[in-house]
Amino acid sequence: MISEFVDGYEVASIPHWQWEEAILAGYSVFRKLRANQGGRVTINLEQRSMVYSAP
Repeated sequence: MISEFVDGYEVASIPHWQWEEAILAGYSVFRKLRANQGGRVTINLEQRSMVYSAP
């Protein structure tokens, strides 16, 4: 499904395992944001990391 969604874009060359990691990390942060009714999300594009901090 991801392949169809990104077909024709630069990100189409990213392996499926990286998509899976990104989606799971995003959902994890989303759940923490909802559970704590907010917070801060810090993203480091060079390290490909995303960290949640409680409010």
